[in-house]
Amino acid sequence: MLLSRADLELEDHQFISPIRLLENIHIQSQNNNPSLSQFCLFLDIDGTISEFHNTPSQSFIAPDILENIKQLQQLKLPIIAVTGRSLKDALRLFHPIQLSIAGTHGLEIKLQHQTEILK
Repeated sequence: MLLSRADLELEDHQFISPIRLLENIHIQSQNNNPSLSQFCLFLDIDGTISEFHNTPSQSFIAPDILENIKQLQQLKLPIIAVTGRSLKDALRLFHPIQLSIAGTHGLEIKLQHQTEILK
């Protein structure tokens, strides 16, 4: 039997699959309970929410994806972008959305004021 990340626990924090996260988002939004602060969504950029381009200036995140990210933020879901790109490139791609970003494989980190890092 294969285990998904949803079945794993590390310390006191449980990991859930993206599908289960989306199910929780849907259920809580239907129940007029829009707070999803107990979860955190980590997004990769290249090849995930944006097509991969060798030249960073050619990359973009489609407007409908940016709108979906805004809607998730309105539900109080913490979102952190993680990328090998520079922080400057990542900020350009997400503009005008403000979110926490770990760029250059974690060497550059910009946290939003509401982001809490658990120890």
